[in-house]
Amino acid sequence: MVINNKDINFILCRDCRARAITGKVGRMEIEKLNNTVNGRFILLEKDDRISFDLIYQIITDIQNRDLDIELETALNSLMSELDKSWIIKLLQ
Repeated sequence: MVINNKDINFILCRDCRARAITGKVGRMEIEKLNNTVNGRFILLEKDDRISFDLIYQIITDIQNRDLDIELETALNSLMSELDKSWIIKLLQ
């Protein structure tokens, strides 16, 4: 998928608290991903994981109509509050 969609950036995230990937195939696939122009594997530290979960939950709540706010307004608020977050930098 990564190779066939060069116009899309792919980031595979994993919680840093999870056990290390020790399987040969898993390590090889991560290495392949990291060697593409549009893909990378990252370990999420606590603050990054919280930001990611918050953004995901807000988008899901808006989509499910559990939160009555426009997506653009919500994202603009998040961008101002979490301006140093790696995921917000990706959205800008």
